[in-house]
Amino acid sequence: MESGTLPSFGIPWRLFRHGPSGAQVLHVRREDPDRFLGMAFRTPPSDSRGIPHVLEHCVLNGSAKYPVSDAFNELWRGSLHSYLNAATGPDRTIYYAGSPSPEDFRNILGVYFDLVFNPVLDPRRVALESFHYRPFESRGRLYAQPSGVIFSEMRGSYSDPEEVASVALQAAILPDTPYRFDPGGDPRQMHRLSYEDIRAFHSLHYTPGNCRIFLCMPEDSGEACSLVEPFLGARGDGPVPAPPLQQRWRRPRTLTAAIPGGDRRDGATVNLSWLLGEVADSEGTALLQVLEEVLLGDAGPICRALLDSGLGTDLSAESGIELELRETFLTAGLRGCRASSAPRVARLIRSELGRFADDPPAASLVDASLNALLFRYSEVVDEFPLRLFLRSLRAWAYDRSPAEWLDHAAALRRLGSSEDLPLRLSAAACDLLLGNSHRLNSVSMPTGRPAGGRITRLRQDDFDRLDRRKSELESYAAKPDEPGILGTIPRLDPALLPSHGPHPEPRTEEVEGARILLLSQPTGGIVYLEAAFDASWIDEREALLLPLLGRCIPGLPAGPLGYPEVATRLGRLSGGLECEPAASTAPSGAARPTMLLSTSAFSGRFGDLAAFIADLLVRPLDDMDRFDRVVSEMYGDARSDMVPNCDSFARLAAGAGARPVGRLYETWEGMTQTEFLEWLYDADSDSAEAVLREVEILRRKIFTRSGLTLAVSAPPEGLEGAFAAASDLVRALPGGGPRQPGKIAAGGARRTLIRWNTSVSSACVCFGAPLVAERDAALFTVGAAVLSDGILYRALRTGGGSYEVSGWHDRISGMMAVCSYRDPDPAASLACFGSAASLLSASPPSDEDVKLGILAAFSPLEKPLSLRGRLRLCLLRSLADIGPEALDGLRRNLKLVTRRDMLDEFVPRLDRALQTAGYAAFTPLRTSARSIFGEDADEVRILPRKVTGWKRK
Repeated sequence: MESGTLPSFGIPWRLFRHGPSGAQVLHVRREDPDRFLGMAFRTPPSDSRGIPHVLEHCVLNGSAKYPVSDAFNELWRGSLHSYLNAATGPDRTIYYAGSPSPEDFRNILGVYFDLVFNPVLDPRRVALESFHYRPFESRGRLYAQPSGVIFSEMRGSYSDPEEVASVALQAAILPDTPYRFDPGGDPRQMHRLSYEDIRAFHSLHYTPGNCRIFLCMPEDSGEACSLVEPFLGARGDGPVPAPPLQQRWRRPRTLTAAIPGGDRRDGATVNLSWLLGEVADSEGTALLQVLEEVLLGDAGPICRALLDSGLGTDLSAESGIELELRETFLTAGLRGCRASSAPRVARLIRSELGRFADDPPAASLVDASLNALLFRYSEVVDEFPLRLFLRSLRAWAYDRSPAEWLDHAAALRRLGSSEDLPLRLSAAACDLLLGNSHRLNSVSMPTGRPAGGRITRLRQDDFDRLDRRKSELESYAAKPDEPGILGTIPRLDPALLPSHGPHPEPRTEEVEGARILLLSQPTGGIVYLEAAFDASWIDEREALLLPLLGRCIPGLPAGPLGYPEVATRLGRLSGGLECEPAASTAPSGAARPTMLLSTSAFSGRFGDLAAFIADLLVRPLDDMDRFDRVVSEMYGDARSDMVPNCDSFARLAAGAGARPVGRLYETWEGMTQTEFLEWLYDADSDSAEAVLREVEILRRKIFTRSGLTLAVSAPPEGLEGAFAAASDLVRALPGGGPRQPGKIAAGGARRTLIRWNTSVSSACVCFGAPLVAERDAALFTVGAAVLSDGILYRALRTGGGSYEVSGWHDRISGMMAVCSYRDPDPAASLACFGSAASLLSASPPSDEDVKLGILAAFSPLEKPLSLRGRLRLCLLRSLADIGPEALDGLRRNLKLVTRRDMLDEFVPRLDRALQTAGYAAFTPLRTSARSIFGEDADEVRILPRKVTGWKRK
């Protein structure tokens, strides 16, 4: 149908149409070992029961050729997948998979195609996966409680204030289209799901003619097409129609949406949204994206006006441009407001738009915005094939050429060459925003508890019927697949896995006592910089302040440059600047904290960027007004993270007592940091000024040449120039000097309960485990996979209704954790975690289970890294003293793990570790410690605490 080359990446593409079925196949030929498959089906919903979401899960639960009850999990366990997932969007459902092994990729591709086109859709599995009732008796009365994996997932979504607000906003601005429905499923409507309707939806939407197939692989197009053609058949059903366009309004409308929350008076969000053009128009959308960056970027006039107003904490989560629907819309708003401030916020946004329309933006601001977008669309990042697939669908899903979005950077460059771009942006603000009557003024107001399925009282006959159904589902969930059925899923042989990995070896130089690692890579004209500043001497109070210091480096003025000028210069020179703490564990068990700085620039601007970063690191931090804004933004971020990342907060709390490094990460990212930010956000000016003085003292101690390691990556022809610029940065820093090691000790409670305004829960257990160079590291890595993908997965996800069960062994920190996510019964999960060793003894893993654990352990080792990822790996290896021999030793040891090792060594060590492990649960507000921890409730630390002050000990 079409062909071309992506100029930004130098890779060819071809688009084909399969004549008999009507399927379209897009092949991007990229010389990279990581092969990728993407499939997209148009699945616009007709209600909010969640049928598209149910099918996204359930087609992966076995097919005619692979009748395994959970084929997805078996693929996950038995492959070297670099990608393996699916997602439900507002008007499409996508499936994607990939592997660096050609044989493995062909295996996965064959299974995935059969799953989506020929699923079993066993009604028992559909009920377990989507929605069913669990009857129970309490105080002599009979009740039924909703359950199901997807139900648990969506209860979690409807506990998240920002997600609820986003769904309501989309429905209100596109009220005459399928976008008014939630394809994921409103938990209040999921009880109306019908198995017959689910079957009918699959029959209509899951056809080759309604499928867009994306292949990114080094093989030629003929071989690529030959891989997929056998699965397409001769069925000629055409595509499902695209969602209709929204009829434009004659006058603006308003929306007041109820969202969960309500523990603070300043919990409302105020937004203004405008419906714009079709997203498939890459050229037109590029102009809108630049307009968004100019208006809402860190130096943008609307962003500055909203944050400086003091009416809220930060830009709303909905602020920005929506690109995953047929029509795009732009939103500008403020979160952390009082609802009474809504008229003032709306007037402020419109007033700034009026000034912008009359006075075009400065060329420097436009240049910074363009540079940010060019980095986003021209950098080869992690999961690059997936990014290309998703971008292509912005046009391809609506019957436009995927070329319009495959290389969107080219459209941005053409736009940037326009000399009158500032004038065009002002005109766009006038015509598309100020003069646009299709505007939605919305206020999202916290009103208390989140929505969820209600407990229903039952009559005896209904109770008996549901109890029989419950027994049937539990029996089905507990019954393992027969070996012959499991054998239909193709596996790789662990013995054939490579014992040696790719270990990029940088050149090492020394400048003024600092180490500089130089890595030559074909980076497409981009220079990457990663810097690690030694912080091994910090105490507990200083550790608490490190995240705040990291945000202040790019977030405060610098000498004569105000904050808008700092943000603009960073935007013009870099692909972003991040500064945050990280830590590893030394062989002695001590924590090794560092401050990591990460940035990048196009080659011609790297020298200027390095000089500017040096200025930022040595200038004093003394602007109190801007410091208040940084605290406000961080506090808003922390609160918005609580519900969607509840499993992370549980994991951090559980890990704080396992090792000193666990204590550090909980201090930086867990409830300790959130409580500190809440206190600082509400603190009086004297207290806040005292904290800023502490942060400034910490800056002078951290950012020195002493203990500094830099890592730089550039194309071969630009490496020496990048080295010179990095050397100048080092010389601009003060020397520093020797310091005494700090004393960060493990210090978390063994049992922690975090109570929040949510309707779902997460549970976690965490304990110390071997480091990468230790002999038993491989044993624990395989053990984590055997537990989380096997016995705990079947008990807590398939049978228990948790949305996710995950386990991992972090060999850098020396920690192992197992977590549930969006869990309907955290008490049962914690009990299951605590008895994991007994469960393994009672139902020992088979030889096949151990082989699958080995494959699961190898999968992240084999996944190709991005250019930035390789550089970061070189830096982290250097900091943790991990050489190639240790990594190759891990690979060899992984291949040697046996079933006998699991029973004789791992199970006893796991049992001992669980006796002293940290346990934590994240639950709804009214949960009692006794209901989660039973007799140990008196030993439970309950968070969050009411914080009245933070003082140096």
